Amino acid sequence: MKLNIEDKQPENELDEFFHQHTVKFKVSKDEEWAHLQNSIKEPPFWQSTAFRYAASFLIILSSVMFMRLYSTSVICPKGERMAYTLPDGSSLQLNADTKISYHPIWWYVSRQVKLNGEAFFQVKKGSQFTVASPQGQTKVLGTSFNVFARNNNYRVTCLSGKVAVNTIDTDYTLIPGQSVKADTNTGQGTQQTGEQLEHMPWQKHQLLFNRSPLKEVLASLERQYNISIRCSSDQQHLYSGNIKLDNGIQNNLNAICTTFDLKFELNESTGIYSVHQ
Repeated sequence: MKLNIEDKQPENELDEFFHQHTVKFKVSKDEEWAHLQNSIKEPPFWQSTAFRYAASFLIILSSVMFMRLYSTSVICPKGERMAYTLPDGSSLQLNADTKISYHPIWWYVSRQVKLNGEAFFQVKKGSQFTVASPQGQTKVLGTSFNVFARNNNYRVTCLSGKVAVNTIDTDYTLIPGQSVKADTNTGQGTQQTGEQLEHMPWQKHQLLFNRSPLKEVLASLERQYNISIRCSSDQQHLYSGNIKLDNGIQNNLNAICTTFDLKFELNESTGIYSVHQ
């Protein structure tokens, strides 16, 4: 299509330019409009509203999962004791060879401590506080109590407040001066009164045993002194007595072995004690 400028005498240079030139259109209006529509593309998916919502959801989900899964572990090695304070101000005393773990960021949503070993808890009042272990769970609101969770043995002693103990076989509610013992291997548990002193001497550098198997007694000495003891006696000795850790390992081993007419000796090269007939 060709459009001509009206033929007339130019009055100025601009009129003269339009007089000498013509404007040519190579495509029709419909063709140009179709080309324009084709050039308008939808935005890529990463710029769409759906993508933005999905990305926001994933960010929030990732943050929550990180808060829920991120954990802190505290380990008290053999031969030592340790004091520790949790984020809410609750305090712990960890016995030798004890590990705890908890979720510090998630703490104010759920106060839970995982325990493997023995620890004394003084819990600040607040939302429910749970001590979890493979052997059982102990739940409180604000109180002081001692938990022993090793191998198949689970013992909880309440010193103040009220404690709910959940074991494999049943549930218990303890008040001050009460304790519960549970054997997760047999599923048997017993609740007792006036036993709190039996489980607390370790804070005073003492061990108190009441008809405890000799192997358990020796295992306690191994933890407290960070040593190794091998016992070759196959007799089912049951030991009762109060052991003062400050007396030293050799004096305590001598007192225990004398009770059962046993002997002990130290291998200087390996540092291992052996108990035998």
